[in-house]
Amino acid sequence: MRDSSYNIQKIAKSLGLSVTTVSRVISNQTEKYRISAKTAKIVRDFIEVHQIEPNEIARQLRMKSTKTIGLIVPDIANPFFSEIARSIENEARNNGYFVILGDSNDDQKLEEELVSLMQKRRVDGLIIAPVGKDSKTFKQLVSRNFPIVFVDRYFEELDGSYVSSSNYEGAVKATKFLIGNGHRNIACLQGLQGTSTNSNRVKGYLETLESGGLISDRNLVKGDSYSESDGYHNALILLKEFPQITAVLCLSNLIALGALRAIKELGKKVPEDISLITFDDQPYFQFFQSPLTTVAQQMSSIGTSAFQILLDHIVSENPFLKQKLLLDMPLIERESVRIIG
Repeated sequence: MRDSSYNIQKIAKSLGLSVTTVSRVISNQTEKYRISAKTAKIVRDFIEVHQIEPNEIARQLRMKSTKTIGLIVPDIANPFFSEIARSIENEARNNGYFVILGDSNDDQKLEEELVSLMQKRRVDGLIIAPVGKDSKTFKQLVSRNFPIVFVDRYFEELDGSYVSSSNYEGAVKATKFLIGNGHRNIACLQGLQGTSTNSNRVKGYLETLESGGLISDRNLVKGDSYSESDGYHNALILLKEFPQITAVLCLSNLIALGALRAIKELGKKVPEDISLITFDDQPYFQFFQSPLTTVAQQMSSIGTSAFQILLDHIVSENPFLKQKLLLDMPLIERESVRIIG
């Protein structure tokens, strides 16, 4: 007699495997996701021994599912977010899900409207790179265990899942690199203030200056947007007001593009006059006249990991399933930083 008491969560817990792995074995996707023959056999033997009906488990996976997820980003035109969106969409498609995409334009009110719209469309879960200044929109979702994963920006006060980068450590690496090359007057072009990403990067920059015996002057930190225009205007202000600056740390790729425009407009060159390091490596950075040194984020891995975590939430409905993942940020050295003897 077939046992109907088992669901996919109970099978996964009994075997010490993830819900995702068990579901992929049951749905015959072992080769696609490179699940070992040994693991697949363990799952199938368990099902056979306990006389579990595989079709019933498959039905449970399909119940109440629209097979859609919501994805909200603050700026889809930003190559950083478009790459994350692309990897999420690919991973979703490979698992039989469709993605509804929304662009909040870094506007909290629009973000709230998009979250409401996604819920009305009955998405199975939500991946969001939030505006990041206020968590109130998400408190209820997290408290009632709605499947949600934050990417890039997240909220320390919410016990929700997130995938981001080690932003503090990335800023430390970049600032140490500049100091190690003899720079003592280092400015910072920041992004959207009040967000976890920006706060951790600025903190890493300031604390590294202090630990290196340098003055951490908040006047050398300018900006309030991850946009090219913000980088341009604030780079002009900094370089005119503080001519002693020899290096600039840009906290995003678009900010760096704006800074480069300002540097050229002022008749200066990189790295002869101003050294530059930026977060968010892009393929075209290596083809610039002075290829940019960057602190790289693992964009594809952020997107792929976010979807896999979300899928675990959707399938397991486990209120204690909270995953917090920070990915390493390698420093890619090119030619935009000069050595000051």
